[in-house]
Amino acid sequence: MKAKVIMLLHLFGLDVLFLGLIEKLLLGLSKRLAAMKEAAQRSLDRCKIRNGD
Repeated sequence: MKAKVIMLLHLFGLDVLFLGLIEKLLLGLSKRLAAMKEAAQRSLDRCKIRNGD
């Protein structure tokens, strides 16, 4: 079943569109995770300064 869907997508050229969509979603997720990492690091730095470590 999965192979048939992939063949139909390829036939109509939609497989490239879906790959592009997945790539954009992963890029957005990567940027969001990087921003969350930076926010967590700043928070830890503030805690260290406050605690005198």
